[in-house]
Amino acid sequence: MLRVNGLTLGNAVLAGILVGIGSYGTRYQHRAFVRALFQGANTLFLPILSYVASSNASTTISSSYSDSGTTQTFTYCRASAHLFLVLIWAGLVHIVGISTCTTVAASKREDRIIMLPMVLFVQAIWSTYLVVSLEPLSSYFSGSEPPIMNLLPITFALIFMKIAVRYYEFQKALRSFAFGRNPPLIVGYMKQLLQGGRNYQCGGGIPPTTLLEHYCPPSLIVTGEDGDEVKKGAHGFFFKWMMCQNQEARSMAMSSSRLVTINKVWQFDDMFLTQAPWLKELCLSFTLYKLLRCRFAGYTVAEAGFKQVPDFFLHVLLKEKDHERVHVVITDELSFLRDYYYSSIPIHYSNFWLPIVNISISLLTISYCLLLAGMGMGYFILDKLSSKGQHEDLFQVNCKLVCVNSDIHALDSKEVRFGNIVYDVVPVVILLVLVVLAEAREISSYIYSNWTKVAIFSQCVVNNHDAWQRSPHMQKWIGRVLRCRSNKLMTHWDDKMYQCSVLVMHPRRLIDPVISLVMRLLRLPDRTKNVKVPGVVKARIFNALISNNGLLTDPKTFLCQILEEEDGIGISNNNFLWACESEGISDLLLTWHIATSILEMRQGQQGQQHRPYLSDDVIVATHLSRYCAYSFFFFKMRSFTDFKILTSR
Repeated sequence: MLRVNGLTLGNAVLAGILVGIGSYGTRYQHRAFVRALFQGANTLFLPILSYVASSNASTTISSSYSDSGTTQTFTYCRASAHLFLVLIWAGLVHIVGISTCTTVAASKREDRIIMLPMVLFVQAIWSTYLVVSLEPLSSYFSGSEPPIMNLLPITFALIFMKIAVRYYEFQKALRSFAFGRNPPLIVGYMKQLLQGGRNYQCGGGIPPTTLLEHYCPPSLIVTGEDGDEVKKGAHGFFFKWMMCQNQEARSMAMSSSRLVTINKVWQFDDMFLTQAPWLKELCLSFTLYKLLRCRFAGYTVAEAGFKQVPDFFLHVLLKEKDHERVHVVITDELSFLRDYYYSSIPIHYSNFWLPIVNISISLLTISYCLLLAGMGMGYFILDKLSSKGQHEDLFQVNCKLVCVNSDIHALDSKEVRFGNIVYDVVPVVILLVLVVLAEAREISSYIYSNWTKVAIFSQCVVNNHDAWQRSPHMQKWIGRVLRCRSNKLMTHWDDKMYQCSVLVMHPRRLIDPVISLVMRLLRLPDRTKNVKVPGVVKARIFNALISNNGLLTDPKTFLCQILEEEDGIGISNNNFLWACESEGISDLLLTWHIATSILEMRQGQQGQQHRPYLSDDVIVATHLSRYCAYSFFFFKMRSFTDFKILTSR
């Protein structure tokens, strides 16, 4: 039993690696060490499980004769509890693996299509085969086994139910114009807007640009792409109703369209916006996320429709210099993008009834885990500890030796027990807790997720005059869901930025991840640090956009314009213009990074006696300089053509 328990423990470690990397290590799977660890765990999991399960068949009977031939010894061994817990443990591992795996349904141009791993399906089939071969299905309902044994088939029924739903979600999202085929549809829609002369739509017409207080957002798509008929073109997909030449017919089709655009959201006036006014900005973030997906798909800025957005940002969102408001919009936009590329949350919304199905399956899984825990406690604790002091099922293997004579009369018998059932119970209990937490988190994600809020609010915009929506009870429940927010559960941005310095950084050879983890736990000096972004940094970035009408096409020209101006004292800054005469962006950033690093060292020398006062200019310059150094030397942003020249120097 020592070898079996050792393999069981090793398999538990492998299961932890599979679940951990599958749920949290998706973005790190490009690293060779992580890939090797994941593939090794996948390779060893099934053979070890098969060995542990098959080495403990539920019932074995053997017999032998003595030398004289007058007596016969029968050996009867039973390990049903041990086998049951091993198979339950394997099923729970599959459930956690399916719940935490990442499935992404993107377009081919985005190169981010991640199906449900086939290894999960193969492992589920093989584990089911082990259940059927080692414990026939007739034994579960014959009454000879304890009632808790009947829960084993339910475990694998839940597994295949989850796999089927996840596969359907992926295929549905992959073919959906709101998800998988969204970038080419957005590009085609933007072409139709430009060709139709309706770049900005406000109440059916083009607003005068001089009336900034009445400035309306562009008619960019929020939701509803699957509700209208679409025609495939040479360079994307196009809405058929927008191709109609008859203006009256096109107006009628537009009024009956279920397409939700950002200008409709901005003009929408309802009690929901009174209770949650931030829903407008959330829908704007969702729109920008779709435009950003077009950029990741390889479309140009003009094709993606980004030229429609700057005026609205400058004249509406930044009109009162509310930098935090714009920062939240951008943060939510990147959060949507992160969810789409690194989680399975978006595909759950590929059909309106899928969230309900997933919540029902999660509730069923939680109920099953609680029932299993309750029946296990009743069977192993309340029943066995109170019955005659035998406690047979508190051991992994129970054997009975019986000696009989030639007349089949028992001469002697002896019971021998091996192993402690605790070695099997503890992993199962841990997995039960993990499954319940994973399913509870999935249910809460539907309630707190911004995807749910955008979907519900878009339905409110489309079905504004429906009777069911005007019901007081329905409005009450919709309002509660829209107001539910959890920064700890759904926020991926911690409002921090990495910092490093080229002058103080000493590159070292790659070390083992375990040593790196120990260094982090001991808080030993590292090459980077993560600091909270000061508010003045955000404000200066947005002010720079405002002063240049949202354009920063040439950083060198922008710096020269700033340096050619005089400061408050009246001294010209022209003696710094040489720093802008670099060969490329890399040289320019390196020059200014060295300058800010020297400034920091001088500030540190002055601060040995007393802490110096840091102006806003110094704070902004040093933080941005350190972040640029971090971006260059750790992520090696090879989008800059002169990166190789910089690194060679």
